[in-house]
Amino acid sequence: MKLFSWFHKNEEVKSNNFRMTTDTQPSFIVTTSAKKNSLYVKEALNETNELSIKHYHIVSYESCEVIYLDSLVSQKDQFDLNTYLAQITSRLTMLQLFNQLGAKRFYEASDIIQEILAGNTIIFVDSLPLCFCIKTSHFKQDNHHQSPVEHFVREKKENIFQLRKHVSQAQLVIQHMNSDKNGSLTLVYRKGAADTQVLQEVKRRLSTLTSTKALTTGMVEEHLEDFPFSPFPQFMKTDRLNPCISHLLKGRVVLLIEGDSQALILPMTFLAFYETHKTAINHCNKKKMLLPPLRLISFITSVTLPSFYIALVSFHFNLFPYILSSIVKEALFFVTYSPFLETFIVELLIDAIQEIGVLFPTPIGKIIVLAGGLVIGDLVISTDLISRIMLFVVALTACASFIVPNKEMTMAIRLLRFPMMIMATLFGFAGIIICLSIYWLHLSQLTSMGKPYFSFNTSVKLIHFFKKSTRSLYASREDVKKVKK
Repeated sequence: MKLFSWFHKNEEVKSNNFRMTTDTQPSFIVTTSAKKNSLYVKEALNETNELSIKHYHIVSYESCEVIYLDSLVSQKDQFDLNTYLAQITSRLTMLQLFNQLGAKRFYEASDIIQEILAGNTIIFVDSLPLCFCIKTSHFKQDNHHQSPVEHFVREKKENIFQLRKHVSQAQLVIQHMNSDKNGSLTLVYRKGAADTQVLQEVKRRLSTLTSTKALTTGMVEEHLEDFPFSPFPQFMKTDRLNPCISHLLKGRVVLLIEGDSQALILPMTFLAFYETHKTAINHCNKKKMLLPPLRLISFITSVTLPSFYIALVSFHFNLFPYILSSIVKEALFFVTYSPFLETFIVELLIDAIQEIGVLFPTPIGKIIVLAGGLVIGDLVISTDLISRIMLFVVALTACASFIVPNKEMTMAIRLLRFPMMIMATLFGFAGIIICLSIYWLHLSQLTSMGKPYFSFNTSVKLIHFFKKSTRSLYASREDVKKVKK
């Protein structure tokens, strides 16, 4: 029974982790002071600087506060009370005007926050313990649905709307880095989940930018990196909505840039590049049992397999079994190039084919990669430029690199192969060990926004998971005694 109760407990944790939009909003009581109500609303929205609060004097003894979010209300749909001030001569005419405009009345704080986040305008009036809501939302919310293929666009307001819709509004903080609300840089994070030291460091480095106009994700990434010459990516660039939502829930910071459809996620760790939002669908993948270890194995395979082949053929041929050694000798008999040179040539060809597939549109790129791989593979074997064993090793290496879910990490794998191939050509297995040691030392010293890049938090969770699962298989003595009674 304990085993089944453990599974039920996992389902509860799973549901709690993916409860994005049902968190309770900060509650407050609507008072008769419009200024106090606007302060409560600003505090409930984490004092975001995209909240627009306008003050108006309706009559000589009364004033009101008009509140809305700039990212959710367009300039055409903004409610301007100045055009109606001439019609308001008393409280009765004010109420009649709001009734003509179709304004709704709300008394509870949760309804007020939901209306503001829906893109509507809230009006607080002095001496009235309620608010008026006027519909000003210009987004068609029915067309926006959470989908695995949903992408960001170049308009930053639309991207902020998508994040506000899918992430808990009670903790979401959107902060513009410029004094202007239409600034080019915007930080998005969850209050209480994001690291304050990381936020301070990001703001400090962004404040040193000489110009915030015509920025791209690559330019900002180069400015924020701790180690600019490291081959490993220190931040994640993505144009998809779901990865940003997943990393926001984990406490990371998302940087949006005006005019760029890609978002920058920071800080990142090495193991975070091997996780995707789709791994949370299955509880085994969520517990780091299946896909992340497979991707790590593919990383090691794609980096070391070509150099391992070079070391075996050049220095340690006696490690091949007898039957396999005869096959390798027969394959290498007619090849005139050295193992390093033929591996280097084929790796360059594979990388060129992959780059062609990236540069061309998706349907054409896939056809070029498939046709180019088949034609080149057949030609190099028929002309005895490389051996069949070498082609098999390179194909297996390419397949292992395709398992990596991140493009930046795939590019790092391509760069890491060539130094290891050179070391394997010079020193054999000793060169591979030396190169891996250098990579390990670099990863241990690498940081992302001051945070360790190569952390083992997931492995600790995995050990805790195994302990917990094995402990649940055995009943304690007290439970056995209870069953006997």
